[in-house]
Amino acid sequence: MSNDFTRRNTADQEKKIDAEKMTVNGLEIFRQRVGIAPNALRYREVGAAIYIGEAPPGTLNSSPAWRIKKILTTGSDFDILWANGTSDFVNVWDDWNSLSYS
Repeated sequence: MSNDFTRRNTADQEKKIDAEKMTVNGLEIFRQRVGIAPNALRYREVGAAIYIGEAPPGTLNSSPAWRIKKILTTGSDFDILWANGTSDFVNVWDDWNSLSYS
């Protein structure tokens, strides 16, 4: 589903942002669209944890070029943790379940 929403920047100017609205475990999440090729995405849900991997298009699941996050939900609260503590594109998607997240 595509929605525009407005946010204020530090100069208090209104900006329209083109974003995709997703609902994950009852929480609304907006993913901003940018004018570059979209990343490849992978998604796994295990209990209260959601794992999302992003990489450049065409990246193999076995290549160390993935940015992987783990979203933990508790009621209406959620925490975002990064594989090996980094948001860099350096992880292997095939290892999503055995990586440490912080």
